[in-house]
Amino acid sequence: MKKKLYTKKKQKKQIVKRKDRPIKARKGKGFYTTKTKYTSRRSLQELGKIYDSIMDELSSVRKSKLNKTFTKLQRNFRKKLQEKKSKSKSKKVAKYKSSKFYKTLEELPANLLDKILTKITDKYEIKDDDVKNMVIITILYSNVEKQIPEILNIVKDFHNNILKCLIKWLDYLGQIRTIERGDSSADEEENENIQMEFHGEKMKLREKMGEQGNILGKLLNNRDKIMQELAKIMKIIDSKNSDYKYIEDFIKEFAKDWFNELEKFQDQSYQSSVKIEDDKRELAAKMRTVEEKMLVLLREKILYSEGANLSLLGTIKDSSDKIIDVQNKYNEKLVSEKKSRASSSRSRR
Repeated sequence: MKKKLYTKKKQKKQIVKRKDRPIKARKGKGFYTTKTKYTSRRSLQELGKIYDSIMDELSSVRKSKLNKTFTKLQRNFRKKLQEKKSKSKSKKVAKYKSSKFYKTLEELPANLLDKILTKITDKYEIKDDDVKNMVIITILYSNVEKQIPEILNIVKDFHNNILKCLIKWLDYLGQIRTIERGDSSADEEENENIQMEFHGEKMKLREKMGEQGNILGKLLNNRDKIMQELAKIMKIIDSKNSDYKYIEDFIKEFAKDWFNELEKFQDQSYQSSVKIEDDKRELAAKMRTVEEKMLVLLREKILYSEGANLSLLGTIKDSSDKIIDVQNKYNEKLVSEKKSRASSSRSRR
């Protein structure tokens, strides 16, 4: 019994000590550690009542000012907290950027790469030039695997825009045909009145067709420049297998004389529009297949055939650069035309 009483007394003393002793408050993020005495629930309620009474006495202007101050404090607190979190996260490794004095082997021109590898082979007394040439071709071929997807993506964008233009042109043509057909249940005089009523609408639709024709003309002019460079790449991968035939069929589709095709669409505008929309939907999947097959053929021709040489890689690079240049110039022209239209519309106001 004595032992139990003693332990109870000891426990009471410990409880008293805990109440009197100032406890360390939890450290709030963004604030310094402060030592405060324990605050009871009643005290907190009293503080709340005092705060409410002060707020009631304030005018609406002062209340809004106070709310703005609290909002600023909260914003600053969140900002500091976010900064603290971002500092703790590991920094991401910066992506490689080419510069004048820092380049990878793939970025070097063929003649400079040849010089570097010649010095290496001379140093280690490697007299086999075929090995050196094969190393150069292998290094530079990695650029081809980047260039081909890039130029085919440009081809896809141009072809997609051409198909969009054709769909719009055919849609306007279909609307004109609907007006011209008139109402089958109406007599001749009523149909003449309908034609007169929708004459202005027909003129607007014909203007829109003309606009699409102009856009199509610009697209086809640039498409022809791209085709000249694609023909050079097609000559490199020329083959009798099915992969080449698939690519060739797509290139023929891309190179169509669409103005000539529009004349054929006159009587079958709806069916033609449906077919072109189907082609547009299938374009992305078709381009992925073209890319895969073209890279396979290039790999066989450049890396695995005996007649491989640096001139083939040079041809692909030149064609790639010219195709990219065609796209850049076309986009720049579009931007300048858009700006000129915007400025002319502002001047009219």
